[in-house]
Amino acid sequence: MPDIVIREMNEKDAEQVFNIEKAAFGRPWTREALLASAMREDTVFIVAKTGGEIAGYACAYVSFDEAELVRIATAADKRRQGLGETVLLEMEKAAKERGADVIILEVRQSNEAARRMYEKNGYENIGIRKNFYDFPKEDAVIMRKEGRC
Repeated sequence: MPDIVIREMNEKDAEQVFNIEKAAFGRPWTREALLASAMREDTVFIVAKTGGEIAGYACAYVSFDEAELVRIATAADKRRQGLGETVLLEMEKAAKERGADVIILEVRQSNEAARRMYEKNGYENIGIRKNFYDFPKEDAVIMRKEGRC
């Protein structure tokens, strides 16, 4: 994979981020919602560019010492190449710079690849949210990483 550049999302990125969002999620956020989240003061919203194109992104809300990872995705043709893990670790660094000592996330129970990536990076399974996801309906695994962000 060519060099990866990680930076904060800006307005010019909205269309490319939205295209990845639509392909990655059964219930995608709108372009406007993605941009609104990126502009919030309490948000870490980073993009990963490779070859001049956005290839992945992550969005986390930071409140006091806790961050909630609410979105992370990579372009379909960039999956299973380590980009998701790079984006995750860069989001963790940015959240820590804003004071987060804990990161919480939900992941589809069936998303084994993502769950393995989170576990590899120190996240622990702390519970299940029944019927959390739609399209298709599915439980979420709640994961947490504390003190090692």
